[in-house]
Amino acid sequence: MKSGTLARLRQQELEQLISTARDKLRPYVAVGVLTEGRVNSIIRILKCDEGEIFAHERMFRERVIRFLKGEIIDFLEVFGAGHIQRPEPAPKPPPPPPPASSPEDQTPADGRIKLDASICHGAPDGWFKPGEGKLKWFKDHELGPEMVVVPADEFTMGSSPSEIAALKKEYSSDWYDCEGPQRAVRIKAPFAVGRFAITCGQFAAFVSATVHKMEGGSISSKATSGNKI
Repeated sequence: MKSGTLARLRQQELEQLISTARDKLRPYVAVGVLTEGRVNSIIRILKCDEGEIFAHERMFRERVIRFLKGEIIDFLEVFGAGHIQRPEPAPKPPPPPPPASSPEDQTPADGRIKLDASICHGAPDGWFKPGEGKLKWFKDHELGPEMVVVPADEFTMGSSPSEIAALKKEYSSDWYDCEGPQRAVRIKAPFAVGRFAITCGQFAAFVSATVHKMEGGSISSKATSGNKI
């Protein structure tokens, strides 16, 4: 067989290897040991004539051809460890958040409730038992009202017919009809309420701070501790 025919056969074989090179190297890209850019560079070297590349590139090209033909099995024998694309180390995951407090954590067996108030009286640890408002109270702000925790319970709301009749007679007004009828009210969960009635001074501070518009005026009553709204 003439040398020209051998050259054509070798060129056909090389073109066939080049056409399948990307598919054969794709698994190595998938697992991260080669990059797409490195594969493109390998194919470029395969397509070059021997006179267009340096001696070390010709040696590398021959190893790649033998690898694509199955004559060399070991990947590192062809590409070496320096050609492996090492992935960046994965960032460390953030620490897990603290477990959310459960109702059991917030309400121990004795019924106390944990409050994150800035000022606590009678409960320096912030644990309040509903119904102990005479001894324990809290404030969210130095200038805020004193608050107590009211327990869950049932009570009768409104005035009895005899009480309404007495009020209407004393004040000569039918306004007290709205006090009835009496009905049972159930508070399902503890809640916080002001320890004292709001004073005129506190309400005036609220109006000044919020530019609240008063409509219809207000009703106040005098007590020994001051004016109450």
